[in-house]
Parts: sequence; C-alpha cells; structure tokens
Amino acid sequence: MKIVDSFLFSEPYEKELLLLKFILEDSGVDEWIILENSYSFQGSYIGLSARKIIDGDERFAPFRSRITFIEKEVATKPLEKHKINDEDSYKVEFWQRDLAHDYFVEKYNDEDWIFISDVDEMIDFTDPQRKKELSQKITASKEQVLFIPVKRFWYDFDNEYKVLLWRPLCSKSHLAVSGKKLHEVRVDSFRYRGRPWNNVIGFEYSSCYDKAFVLRKFYTSTHTGFTANDMLQSLRCNHRPVHEVASLKPENDDKYFFEQVKLTESNAPLYVRTNLQKLKTNIIDPQYKKNRRTDYPELFSLKHTLDKKRKNLKTWFRKKQVFLLRKLKLEKLLYGSSAH
Repeated sequence: MKIVDSFLFSEPYEKELLLLKFILEDSGVDEWIILENSYSFQGSYIGLSARKIIDGDERFAPFRSRITFIEKEVATKPLEKHKINDEDSYKVEFWQRDLAHDYFVEKYNDEDWIFISDVDEMIDFTDPQRKKELSQKITASKEQVLFIPVKRFWYDFDNEYKVLLWRPLCSKSHLAVSGKKLHEVRVDSFRYRGRPWNNVIGFEYSSCYDKAFVLRKFYTSTHTGFTANDMLQSLRCNHRPVHEVASLKPENDDKYFFEQVKLTESNAPLYVRTNLQKLKTNIIDPQYKKNRRTDYPELFSLKHTLDKKRKNLKTWFRKKQVFLLRKLKLEKLLYGSSAH
C-alpha cells in the first residue's frame, strides 16, 4: 500500500510551507503531485514557479525524486476585486484539483491511497503515534475513504483555530466504486462531522505569511471579495477575515476568534515546536485581546455572555441525548426509520 499526496500550488510565497510539508510527510508519502496553473483562481496571471523553487533550493534535494509536476497554462476568468464570487473561483479550483485524478488512477493500484490536500495542509508522519493510528484506520476502513482530523493554525504557527477540521484520504478503489472525482471527495470532507481520533493527524498553516503575501492571497485564492481593510482588521483583532463589502462582523463564537497558544506534543509537530521562532510570522497585533473589546464591545456585554452560555448548554444536552440514544441503539428516534 502506497500513499500519494496531491495538492495545489500557487506562488513563491508558499515556499516555506511547501518545505515544511515535505519534511513532515517524508517518511509516509511515496509521491507528491504538485498541481499548478499559470493563472490564479481569480483570473490573474501568476506564472509557474514550483519547479524553479524546488530545483533552485538544495533544501528540497532529498524530496525531488518523489515529486511530479502537473503544470497548465490555461487562462481563467478574471474576477472583479472586492466582489464576492466564490462560485466561479471554485470552478477553477475543482478543475485544477482533478488534474491529478487520471494520473493517480493510471499509475497506482486499487489498494493505494491519495491525500487530497493544499500546500498548507500536511500529515505529521514524524510522530510515531499519529503515523500508527493513521495506518490502523486505513487498514480498518471498509469504504476505503478517511476524513482525518486536522488542526488549523491561522496567520502564525502558534495561533490556534479552535474548530477541528477534517481532510480526505481515499484509495483508488474508492474512486472506482464511488465514481467521484478528487474534488468531490474533498468536498465530502467539509460536510463530515466525525468522532474524535486519539490523535490529531494533520496540520494546516493557513495564511502563515508576511502581511503583503496574505493580502496577495486575498486577491488570488478561491475566497473572493476581501479587501485590505478586511485583512488589517482580522490581524488587529485576531479573527477570521470577514467581508467589509457585505457589512459583516465576526460572531462571538469559536469559529471566528483565534488564540495564541503554547505548542505541545498533542497540538503541534515536533519540528514546528523546535523551530517555532524561526517559523513565526509575528503579523498578529500583540494587543488583539484589548482591540476586540474596543472594536466589538457588544460581544462582551452581559446579554451576549448569557446567550452564549444558553447556546452551549443546549448543545451539551443535545450531545448527551445523541450519545445515550446511540448507546441504547435507538438511533431511529434521531434520524427516523432510515437510520442504519
């Protein structure tokens, strides 16, 4: 059984994350497939740079023999800046992601697996426990598809996004039986809500770049409509970027606000913990907690605090109810007669 990693690459500012991905996946991945187009998801010309970066930096030498480039120069639809149009940008992403489909199917066997990822998403094969648990899950998988738990850090390598994410890994046989393209399997992972594993298996380092490159990403990635003000406010208060053009503000929940945390064995790879000071971007405002109270006073009112507690309590009771009904094998009370 072999594991392949196919992922999108955009521009030179992703170089250090690309290297980190190779370092963490070195002992577990048999081949990396880099998917690159000379035009961005929003229609601007960006050229092809991955091959030049890898050939021109000796730090990539240990990995070169296992790298395959699928490069295209296909013009994409120019999208208007500061206007939300994710529908068109995602069409381009799906097309680019599926460039690896035929290559993987033709080269590999039914029992071989492919990780459908981005350059900033990586499996930590350097940790024995993570590697062992993933291997066990692959062996036990009946449907030959896994959605692995991924911890995201945003803007910096110790700036934690509190929501656990799931990313797809599937076998060639799953693609044959399901008839799905790679992008469809990845979309399935966004809908997945599973039970926690013993270990976080993968890590995502989203927008862990200098400020100029974060803004550059705003204007070239699949997430459209953002402005420079959106980025500056996001860094000022350390939260997800929200659209100024849609008059949106962050909500008072874990899905929006990040926190800088101490890295441990359970929440970060050893390499990142050891090299944190070298990796850090330091682009988040050190006064972000104070800035939140200044910019969003309504989120710290008594009413919001009580509403949040009621919501959390309701969620807790619902989870307990689901757990109890499953234990009593009464799932049909939750899902109806179609439960199985």
